[in-house]
Amino acid sequence: MLRKNTIPNIKMPNIAIYVSGDKIGDAVLKYPAIRALKHALPKSSKIIWITGNEPSAFYDQLAFLSRGIIDHFYINIDSISSEEKRAIFNKHQIQCFINTESSIKTAIKLKKMYRGLYICPALNYFFSEIKPKFQHENESIFTKFYHMLSLAIGKDLNLKFDIDIPKIYQQYTDEILPEDRYIGFSLGASGFEKAWPLEYFIKLARLKDEYSFKPVFFLGPNEVHLRQKIKGIFSNCVIVPCDELPVNIKNIPLLTISAAKKLSFSVANDSGGGHLLASGRKPIITLFGKNRAKKFSSPYCEQKCINTEDFGKKNVVDLEFKPVYDEFIKMMTSIKK
Repeated sequence: MLRKNTIPNIKMPNIAIYVSGDKIGDAVLKYPAIRALKHALPKSSKIIWITGNEPSAFYDQLAFLSRGIIDHFYINIDSISSEEKRAIFNKHQIQCFINTESSIKTAIKLKKMYRGLYICPALNYFFSEIKPKFQHENESIFTKFYHMLSLAIGKDLNLKFDIDIPKIYQQYTDEILPEDRYIGFSLGASGFEKAWPLEYFIKLARLKDEYSFKPVFFLGPNEVHLRQKIKGIFSNCVIVPCDELPVNIKNIPLLTISAAKKLSFSVANDSGGGHLLASGRKPIITLFGKNRAKKFSSPYCEQKCINTEDFGKKNVVDLEFKPVYDEFIKMMTSIKK
């Protein structure tokens, strides 16, 4: 018999959430749901975040998002013994354990260690104590995660998508992006095959005079070497992060979100940087490789997903200029109205 579709009625329901790991994009997509869960729980309840064999951006680069929401972290527990894992559950008196992974092997292994309310999407929730009324194939990371957390508390979560920016970051962003029409270009990607060619981004940015906008280029750690090349072409453009940052502006993801709020729209590869721009809640054109758009689409804003398979390509690096140019002009025209 399945358990009742709610956390047991106790004063302090502590919830543990297991993920294999969180890259920046993954964490950004999960943030609205985990924040809503925290607000739905009693104030005394704790959320424990556990990763399998990878780090979590919530723990380092995006700690400003998890602060006050995730109470305890356990990173890379796959490397510790079963007894040590059980000790974590016992220490925090976990009443609900959400294993977000679809791996059958992981589902079985973790279920053996925990005897309370267990939720896991593997094999259409076969191992779960409770199951959703409706199950949808090919859910996005955001939707799948939202459904699991809602399932745990037995009701829909009250989602909010605005990310608060500290005043000091707002002020700095206002300095580097004073009132104007800005279009953002996020050049980064986690692999060569996911990166649209730089020369195509430059071709779009060259439309700045015809359409009266100022380009803003967002560079990740692997793209900083492009700074001088871009400056050589667009002497008055803005590059984030800037050459020299004030001593009190240290978190680049936070700066990226702050700057994204000042854009009219942006164009980005499917990447952590792209997800940060989307979380600024302004329209975005995102370039996705084969079979990735549904999984990694953003809930934050109006998003035009360009899928490489629609144009006979597998990887973003092979995507031609015209499909992106056409959507760019459509979006540019729409913001003029």
